[in-house]
Amino acid sequence: MELALLTLLGLTLTRPFAMPPIRAALLIALVAMALQHSRHQVLLGIIAPMLLARPIAAAFGAAPVGEERRLVARTALFASLAAALAIGGARLMAPIERTDGAAAPISALSAVSRELRRKPVLNAYAFGGYLIFEHVRPFIDARVELYGDPMLSLYDKLRSGDREAVENTLKRYDIAWTIFAPDSRIVAMLDREPGWRRLYADATAVVQVREEAPEAEGLRGD
Repeated sequence: MELALLTLLGLTLTRPFAMPPIRAALLIALVAMALQHSRHQVLLGIIAPMLLARPIAAAFGAAPVGEERRLVARTALFASLAAALAIGGARLMAPIERTDGAAAPISALSAVSRELRRKPVLNAYAFGGYLIFEHVRPFIDARVELYGDPMLSLYDKLRSGDREAVENTLKRYDIAWTIFAPDSRIVAMLDREPGWRRLYADATAVVQVREEAPEAEGLRGD
């Protein structure tokens, strides 16, 4: 995105072009959204080229007219369709195989029983999206605008192992299990907390549960 924005800035400085006010306002709003949250960069990448195509073509003196415009439109349509089919076909022949990663504690979550998954969880921010994907209700996830500053402030205290914040949260939300990265301070704290034990651990995530929580399905990690 940085490269695209710098290119656009360079273009406006060397070959100024005009846009209708509504299009300019929409483009500015999309850029602001993309700078605020990275998830909006995809939206900017899809819509911005449609907003900029005609102004940039006009700036280079290449704006098509009449029959030429229809030819360009048909060419672009068929080229886009061919590219979509080629990319889709390639993906079908070589599907993505999901593995454990910083945002996907696949092995750790697979060790948690279905019964336990239905109970309140305290999770790492980065794991929230994968928990949702697996139909587990997270404590927090990357949709930060839905949670607000107070919740984000609380999460920072939890992640840092603030004993008072952790104990109050476990009690208030009746947390039955947690899942965090191994180097999170809250993991070390719960290791010393009476009534809690490790259920599963690997290089990606550690699952800790209350003593009365049900066992995981399958084998535990070391």
